[in-house]
Amino acid sequence: MSSPELKFRAWDPKAACWIIPSRVTNRQIPVVHTPVGFRLKSRFVISQFTGMQDCNGRDIYDGDIMEGYMATSHGCSPRRRLQLFLVAWNTWSHGWYLDSKVEGNWRFFPSFAQCAIIGNRWENPEVVLD
Repeated sequence: MSSPELKFRAWDPKAACWIIPSRVTNRQIPVVHTPVGFRLKSRFVISQFTGMQDCNGRDIYDGDIMEGYMATSHGCSPRRRLQLFLVAWNTWSHGWYLDSKVEGNWRFFPSFAQCAIIGNRWENPEVVLD
């Protein structure tokens, strides 16, 4: 099993755009290295590639908002409904997961490959998942 490619993207809130850094360093002063120079990381939000792709073949990054069907079970009546998920890192299990704020007894989350990216938490702040 090969390791996923280690890639990052950096959201610049002042310019409201993504920068694809050539590398990210995190020694004493975190820096984003871009093709046109470097900038202090404190200005940027760094998002890491998960190593996975959505159902349309797009790279999935931390903070992406995905849409997919989730099966829920309340008693004996299973239901499927379209749901939004936030891609996040779980420090306890050391893995990426789809975060959803849906209540219910049993939740069966789709795989990343069964969902489509519809935006991310920085470009689409109007999509609230709380």
